[in-house]
Amino acid sequence: MKPLIHDAPNEAVITELYAYLSTDATGEGICAGMLGAFWTPLVTSKARVAESMRPLAAEIARASGKRVRLVKFTAREEVP
Repeated sequence: MKPLIHDAPNEAVITELYAYLSTDATGEGICAGMLGAFWTPLVTSKARVAESMRPLAAEIARASGKRVRLVKFTAREEVP
């Protein structure tokens, strides 16, 4: 198996993250969907990418019966 390496140039400092969260009686969880053969969380730093994930998030809501919503996180703290 080939190692997966991200080598595209970075665009800018990340100041916000967008994530699709599901809610049920016990709390919240980050939604994930299939990307090829792998599960990937529906989290991104770009609003346009979050919008492109909306149909998948809607399908997750329909299939799970849970409320799914897009949230934007703007606080940033580096963890050593």
